[in-house]
Amino acid sequence: MQSDCSTTVHLTVFSSMFSLINPKSSSNNPPTSLSLPPITNLFDEIPEEASTLTHIPVLKIKKRRKKTQRITACQHINKKHYARGMCNSCYHRYGRDTYAWLCEHTDRKLYAKGMCELCYNKQHAETTTKIKIILN
Repeated sequence: MQSDCSTTVHLTVFSSMFSLINPKSSSNNPPTSLSLPPITNLFDEIPEEASTLTHIPVLKIKKRRKKTQRITACQHINKKHYARGMCNSCYHRYGRDTYAWLCEHTDRKLYAKGMCELCYNKQHAETTTKIKIILN
């Protein structure tokens, strides 16, 4: 048998990829070269339609921005809106009109869960310490 010297074969990692994926059906030859194919060969196979494009169209997606509310019920127009047209501090001072009903301080304004601010903070601290004890 005579070997033909006119054709040169570039052995790369990709030339023996089939043997790596299917080792039973191949001749168990490891890759002979770890070099990658030249970059110019990768760009020779660009379709004609792609080479005629002058630009790639880009879809622009408009993001919805949440409309920020303005403070109208208090004089702190530079602060962030909290509730009822007021900032946080003015709402907690002047904006609440419901009174507490689950604690003994029924003359105080409602803070959360039917309690005034003092009783709610006390109850919240107790439950968080119980949870921390259970978790530890």
